[in-house]
Amino acid sequence: MTSRKMDVAIVYHFFAHYRGAVIQELIKSDAHHYVFVGARKDPQNSGIKAFEFNDPARFIETPYRIIAKLIFFQGGLIRLALNPRFDAIVYLGDAHYVCTWISAILARISGKRVLFWTHGWLREEKGLMAWMRCVFYRLANGLLLYGHRAVQFGLAKGFKSKNLYVVYNSLDTHKQEEVRSGITTQDIRETREKLFGHWNKPVVICTGRLLPLRQLDLLFEAAASLQADGCSVDVLIIGDGPERSRLEMIARNKNINAVFYGACYEETTLARLIMSSNVMVIPGAIGLTVMHSLIYGTPVITHDDPDEQGPEWEAIKSGINGQLFKKGDSSDLAKTIRAWVNGDLPDENIRKRCIRSIDRCYTPAHQVQVINASVEGKSADIVNSESIQEQVIE
Repeated sequence: MTSRKMDVAIVYHFFAHYRGAVIQELIKSDAHHYVFVGARKDPQNSGIKAFEFNDPARFIETPYRIIAKLIFFQGGLIRLALNPRFDAIVYLGDAHYVCTWISAILARISGKRVLFWTHGWLREEKGLMAWMRCVFYRLANGLLLYGHRAVQFGLAKGFKSKNLYVVYNSLDTHKQEEVRSGITTQDIRETREKLFGHWNKPVVICTGRLLPLRQLDLLFEAAASLQADGCSVDVLIIGDGPERSRLEMIARNKNINAVFYGACYEETTLARLIMSSNVMVIPGAIGLTVMHSLIYGTPVITHDDPDEQGPEWEAIKSGINGQLFKKGDSSDLAKTIRAWVNGDLPDENIRKRCIRSIDRCYTPAHQVQVINASVEGKSADIVNSESIQEQVIE
């Protein structure tokens, strides 16, 4: 393990705008000097905005090509692996990037510390792809994983616990804290009035692209069931997509008081909408929405099948900052929602617990602590243990 300041390259296909906070935190870090390697915009044309680097000395552009839709070629990585300037390289841990295989091997041979930043194992895998994933991961000195479940899968496959770091995930929590502090109870009431014509009724919110995989039918079935049982809720849908017109028709047919707000990317507006809601409900798979909701003090409900969830799912602690319902069961979803909409306005004690659950580990600052420790060679057993202790929510 080293304590000297190191030059570290972080290699991604491109750096999405939502990675901006952790990138800025790495740039500010006094522990090590980080340089970022990748394309200037998303080479896969997903429509995701790229982070813009103000300091050209912090960014190395690499050419990028897609071969047969499954294999990705990122140039410049062999030269990077052999560059004596860098002490460590953190790669996007995706086995589809053929140049990463070669670059990682050369980097190890040249004495550099190599890390893969990756989701890792999201579910049990078998067959050729499972074998190839393990071979690929073993090229690195260590893995930066998004959650503890991936660590358990890694251990079962023979990886050493000291090399499996849990880096979690995060949004721009500093900005979100500033926005949150400026929103009052009066703002919440006014927001509800504008949306629904009244403020004194529980609100259930759902955010994200309106796609079949969101399984929003379940939300409207649950809302109708609650209404029939005398527990009426307003439903707020933030986002757009191919399912919108169908879902609007379902809401009308079931006589659900639902507002389809459309897409929204302005953080202050999103904060008001999320904070105006009693609970966030995502019936299908959930990801960074967990972080976005909890940082604004709104608990999260989603389904209970970890094999069909993103690693951010782990941040939900049932009964504390949200709840899990039986996958595909609208009756159980209705029962679960009911437990979180006892009052008209969001509960302040619940809000505090939600915020604390993010403040512990799901922040850019904490991610940088883990990354620093991993490039230094500190045992992941120590790093992960410290993180778990921090996650205790009073």
